[in-house]
Amino acid sequence: GRRLSDALSAALAEQTPECTGGCGEAAAMTVMRRWLRAASNAEPQILAQLLRVGDASALQEVLSRLEGYPLFRDLCSAYARVAASSDDGMAGDFPPLRIVGVADRSLSDPRETEDRGLGTCGELWVLLLLLLPEHLRAAVAPDVAGPAVARGVAAAVRGPWALPLEALREALGHAMPSPRARRCAQRSSG
Repeated sequence: GRRLSDALSAALAEQTPECTGGCGEAAAMTVMRRWLRAASNAEPQILAQLLRVGDASALQEVLSRLEGYPLFRDLCSAYARVAASSDDGMAGDFPPLRIVGVADRSLSDPRETEDRGLGTCGELWVLLLLLLPEHLRAAVAPDVAGPAVARGVAAAVRGPWALPLEALREALGHAMPSPRARRCAQRSSG
């Protein structure tokens, strides 16, 4: 976890945005481009194992609810454009969206038995970004930092899936602590 956190932090440190939005590119595009580039450069095999969903109908329900959260919807739209663009050299590295903004949702047939994960469902890359620990979200862009993001996800999802998503967010925070939190923990244990 620490290695992954360090690798993501290093990948994000290499490319600090001058601004998000208002610079000829929508803020969501800047956010997704930075996130996907960092994910490509930092331990992609480990990242791909972080989110797996066995219940396709539950995933479809959660993503449909998240589609009502404007930040998630905007990031999914930007994800679709960035993942399909050959400008960044990432075309083909990330799966397409399966539910959000997809007219033909037959790709998301709830009767399918395959596990959904970061290798098959583009929306999960957006969700992972929103569930990352604060220090990593802030390194991606200020637009996805702060407690309002977690509250927005929980409010959009509500119901029986909100608690497991919050637990996943907490687990990711413990698995990928910020360098400052690690230093504090080392001082208190030493």
